[in-house]
Amino acid sequence: MQCNKQRKKFLMEQVELTLGLPVVMLTIKQFARVTGRNEYDLRKLCARDEIRHHQSHKCATYRIHFTELDRFFPQEVAA
Repeated sequence: MQCNKQRKKFLMEQVELTLGLPVVMLTIKQFARVTGRNEYDLRKLCARDEIRHHQSHKCATYRIHFTELDRFFPQEVAA
C-alpha cells in the first residue's frame, strides 16, 4: 500500500516521538517500540513476508522501512 506525503509525515513523526530521531530503516526492536507490538510476533510477520523488509543475508538483522508502520496505526477519520 502506498502512503501519501501527509501520511508519511505522520508516520515519521511517530518514529521521532518514540525514538527521539528520524529513522527510515527500523530494526525489529525499534519497530516494536513504535508500534507497541511484541518483537517475536514482528519477526514472525517478517519471516512470513507479511511485512516488507530487507535482510542482507540469512540470519542478518531485519530492516523495515518506516512506511510499513502504516498498517499498525489507524487512519484518521474523515471529516
